[in-house]
Parts: sequence; structure tokens; C-alpha cells
Amino acid sequence: MKKIARIMLSTFVVLALVVCITPVVMANGQGENSSDGVVNLKLSHSAAETHRYHKAALKFKEEIEKRTNGRYTITIFPLNQLGTQEEVTEAVQLGTIDIAITSDDKLMTLVPDFSVLGMPFLFRDYDHAYSTLNGEVGDLLSKKLEEKNVMVISWLENGFRQITNNRQPIFSPEDLNGLKIRVSTSKANMLFFNTCGAASTNITTSELYTALQLNTVEAQENPLANIIDKKLYEVQKYLSISGHVHTAEPMIMSKSTFDSLSPEDKKIFLEVGREVSQWAFDDAKNSFDENIEALKIKGMEVNYIDPSRFNDVVDAVYNEYGKQYSDLINKIKANK
Repeated sequence: MKKIARIMLSTFVVLALVVCITPVVMANGQGENSSDGVVNLKLSHSAAETHRYHKAALKFKEEIEKRTNGRYTITIFPLNQLGTQEEVTEAVQLGTIDIAITSDDKLMTLVPDFSVLGMPFLFRDYDHAYSTLNGEVGDLLSKKLEEKNVMVISWLENGFRQITNNRQPIFSPEDLNGLKIRVSTSKANMLFFNTCGAASTNITTSELYTALQLNTVEAQENPLANIIDKKLYEVQKYLSISGHVHTAEPMIMSKSTFDSLSPEDKKIFLEVGREVSQWAFDDAKNSFDENIEALKIKGMEVNYIDPSRFNDVVDAVYNEYGKQYSDLINKIKANK
């Protein structure tokens, strides 16, 4: 009897442990169902709560919750709480994270055609970038991404990338010669700087401040909002307004999560995504001069680059790397 009792007790303990550690199975495998049927979705991004990413995420959350009458709620995880952009992009593909704000260059491994967005001096201005990404080219890229179980729910805006360094103001390719610079993972962008004679490398955003502080790299390039958000002005003296490449920030959603929505809710998610996209581009455009002034106040010396001085470098990049994306490049340049 004692042996039987011990067996029964052991079985009970095992079952109790299984119940405790087994994840909750979600309805349709997506979202987290509460007892009242409300589905909670997880949204990840990499920035602080003062950044445009977070403000856009809040607008998206508020509108989705309002227009679905609370059937869906969204929990936002800023500052890479759920992982790096690379990690959360993969998690969205697997369906373990529902929504994430990521960089366009992080999607190149899934769809190589996203590389076209990193071509130098491709977009004329914010309006050109907005109409392109929310038009035919954006639709083409998103459709290819859907084949990888990921879709763009909103084309958010990070802005045009600008150059900072501790050596001197940058006016021409010659000023970049020999400069150790951290750049985005876009191959076209790295080729641009290497063609200028710079020594380009990639360092994770979380390690960039320290790398600049220790002079592991002397320079970096980022949109103004990121320079402010990561306090790079504390370890960089010169800000050269180059606008050499545009960086979009797609808000991506697991296609399996999207497919679990009703037709009516799918329409709501896409409508809200488009509205938030417009807000993000307007905010980037309207805050551009304000951000420059803020960085001047922080002690940065600002100069403006004439893009025509980089024409030979740009031609070389397009000749070497752009031919494979010539159709998309032509569509983008023809877009008004």
C-alpha cells in the first residue's frame, strides 16, 4: 500500500509540474486569450518611450483597441525587452511575437529585394519615401514578405541617415577616407562608405555608445531621432547632414496572427496601419529642424553636405550593386 501511495504521489507531482510549466495554448495559436475572450497581442520595438517608435506603437494600440471594441488589446515592449530586432523579426516569423517594429535592413535576409531601400540618395524627400512605401513598391515587397509568414502592417518612418564623427566635418568623400565608421547592415550602405574610403563595420545599437566612447569606431550614421534617443551627442562632436540613405521602419505582423483575424478586423488593422504610417512620416518631417537645433544645443557642430559631391561614389554603388534591383529602382525613381 505504501508503494502504491508513493507512486500515486509521484504521479500527482509530475502532473502538477506539467500544468505549471506548460505554456498556455492560444486560440488559433495566436495572441493570448483572456477568460473573457479578449485577445492580447505583443508588440516589440527597440527604442525608448520618448522615441517616435513608441509613440507610433501607442497610436496603433489605442486605435486598434478602440475600433475593435476591445476585442484586441496590445501590450507594448520597448527597449528590446523581447530581444534584438533580428531576434524579434525571427519571432514574428515563427508567430511567437505578434507585432514588431524593425528596420528595413533586418528584412533583407528574408526578402533580398528589401536591399533596394538601402541604395544611396534613392529617395528625394519624406513625401517621396512615403508614397513609394505606401504604393506599388511597398505592396510588392510586402507580398514577397508574406511568403515568409511575415507582413508589413504599417510602413513607419525612422528618417534619413546622417553622419556623425569626432574627427572633422564631412563635406566630401575625401573627408571619409580612413574613417572607422559604424553603419547599418545594408550591403549597399556599407558599399557606399567603403567606396568613399571609409572603414565601415556593423556594431549592434546597444553597443554603439560604448564603441564610440572607447574609440573602437570614430563615427556612425543614423537618423536624427536615433542620435537623440541613444544620446550619441555625448560621444560625438560633428554632425554632417547628408541624408545619404533613407531608413524605413516597417511594423511587421506575423501572417498567421493576421490570418486569424476576421475580415472586418483585418480591414481595421490595415486602416490603422496606414494612418499611423502617415503620422510617423509627418512627425519625422516636422521634427527634422527641431532635432537639429536640439543637437546643436547639446554641443554638436552641424554642417550640410552637397549630395552632388558624392555623384561618382553613388554611380559606382549603383553600377556594382544596383543592377540586380534595376526594375525596383526605376519604379522608385519614377514615383512622384
